[in-house]
Amino acid sequence: IAYLNIPPVMATIAMQLVWLGLSKALTQGYAVTGVTPLYTEIGHMMLFGFLPVPLLVFIIVFLIAAFLLKFVTIPPAAAQMIMKVSISYFHIG
Repeated sequence: IAYLNIPPVMATIAMQLVWLGLSKALTQGYAVTGVTPLYTEIGHMMLFGFLPVPLLVFIIVFLIAAFLLKFVTIPPAAAQMIMKVSISYFHIG
């Protein structure tokens, strides 16, 4: 994006089209089938007649992530180690 001076929105749309074309090429345009019936059933289930189960799963995962981000801290020594590794890994030059 920076080297070619392409707007980020255009790069995002272009990558979406690249992945769409790649997925169609790999599957030869056919839908991927063969998932277990349980997976399909859970994806279409409703709880109490109005609450989709996938939405309930999303809410549960969101609450767990929010709790972890709010109340769990990384010890300073571990944070320093993570930063050193990431700096040495992404260092260019």
